[in-house]
Amino acid sequence: MAQADVEMRQLEDRVDQIYFGILLLEEQNLQLQSHIELLQSNLERAKVLVNNEVILTSDANAVEAELLTVQQRQLQLIYGLKTYRQMLSLLCGKNLENEKLEEPELKEDPMQVRPMKNLFATQKEALAVKRKALTAFTMPRFAAFAQGWYGYPKLNMFESMKNTDLGFSAVVGVQMRWDIGSLYTLKNDRKKIDLATQQLALQENVFDFNDSLQMTQDELEVQRLRDVMKGDQHIVDLRTNVRQAAEVQFENGTITTSDLLKSMNEETQARCEMALHNVELQKKICEISRKK
Repeated sequence: MAQADVEMRQLEDRVDQIYFGILLLEEQNLQLQSHIELLQSNLERAKVLVNNEVILTSDANAVEAELLTVQQRQLQLIYGLKTYRQMLSLLCGKNLENEKLEEPELKEDPMQVRPMKNLFATQKEALAVKRKALTAFTMPRFAAFAQGWYGYPKLNMFESMKNTDLGFSAVVGVQMRWDIGSLYTLKNDRKKIDLATQQLALQENVFDFNDSLQMTQDELEVQRLRDVMKGDQHIVDLRTNVRQAAEVQFENGTITTSDLLKSMNEETQARCEMALHNVELQKKICEISRKK
């Protein structure tokens, strides 16, 4: 049962990898869609500026080329999403290709026992039972027995030779069995069990040390992501302001198409970074909550 818990946890970890991968790709898809809409809007603006002879046709072509490039990126991302959803469907045994995946409710349960700790406890208990059984096997075993009958001859053969009458007879006794040969291997067998117990204790100590170290690293990673996310929204706001100003400057013919596209790409990149940090934070908290 403990081994099954460990294997189940490994399966859950694999599902988590795919699940949060889908959440990240979907968030990136939203950002790409917003970027496409901005490019389409600016392409229409560029066509008007070309007609008014404010910019060259090549400038509008540059915007259109960027639009097609981003659309290609979105197409590849959508196919990646489809693959991830198929994998998740196979693991869960349910068709999830068109299901909306919600962000998980992250609840930490400090009373939850780690599967590996359960496994160690089960193995220690098995060794203890084996040691007791080994001692019991080397001890003599006694058994009481009783037998009775009515007939002839009776238990007393001499009396039966004189008298042929039917009668009651009974035999009661105690039987002892002792496998002396097991005494010769008892000491060696106990050493083997003691060595296995020591090795198991060492494995558990190493696990506890590594687990404590990993938990410390996880908690620091959560704090790092939270600190990073505090600045993410501010960066996005600043990039949005720069892009909006660039659109006005582009319309007035004071900046080039490359400058406009650069500001748009930087804004989208900032939004994608914020989405990435958000999903990473959710995933890390989920991992920690399952380890407790």
